[in-house]
Amino acid sequence: MTLVSGAKLGPRNLYWQLADGSGGLERLTTSDHSNIPSSWSPDGQMLAYSEVGAPDGYDIWVLRLSDHKAQPFLKTKFNEAAAQFSLDGNWVAYASDESGRNEIYVQPYPGPGGKWQSQQ
Repeated sequence: MTLVSGAKLGPRNLYWQLADGSGGLERLTTSDHSNIPSSWSPDGQMLAYSEVGAPDGYDIWVLRLSDHKAQPFLKTKFNEAAAQFSLDGNWVAYASDESGRNEIYVQPYPGPGGKWQSQQ
């Protein structure tokens, strides 16, 4: 399957299609805001993506591929983007401007739990 971010029917939502181009595009998200894919979970069942242009700026959402259900992972007044699942799928690293500048944080997935700032 090939993942596509496109604006065929409005804002850039997420679609997928067979890699050989056969069959049509299947819409994965329906949002009034643009969606930018960032990371597959290790088992390939979840897709982390950023929703851009919402009232809160950039937020991180996760899409469950089995039923195409999307839910927010981080939806705050700050900008969070570029989510990456850990190799075991138990953590998500992401960029946030919570401190006033872009920094990297890690947080348990699916939660609950606190976040830790990555040390460079």
